[in-house]
Amino acid sequence: PEATWFWLKKGMRYNDGQEAVLFNMRKDEGSIILKKDTKNCLDFTHILVGKGKANLEYDVSSLSSDSAHMFGFSWSVKNKEIKLYIDGEFAAKKHMKY
Repeated sequence: PEATWFWLKKGMRYNDGQEAVLFNMRKDEGSIILKKDTKNCLDFTHILVGKGKANLEYDVSSLSSDSAHMFGFSWSVKNKEIKLYIDGEFAAKKHMKY
């Protein structure tokens, strides 16, 4: 599987009902996007051109804005799954349908 990890500094408001793109990577074969949506969920989207896309949502409204948080996500086309990690802990996974 491939994976990416990053930190968001303290002060990020996770329960404000506002949309914010946190990570966006595009290559010729597809994209991965991580955003906080208006429902206060992280929305991790994996797009594989010509195959489809998979979305994983996870409620982050209870995350504190008083501390930094580490986010990680992994994807494996071979294993057909995407996974989300928060502060080093597994949070959720979703099966890809392509």
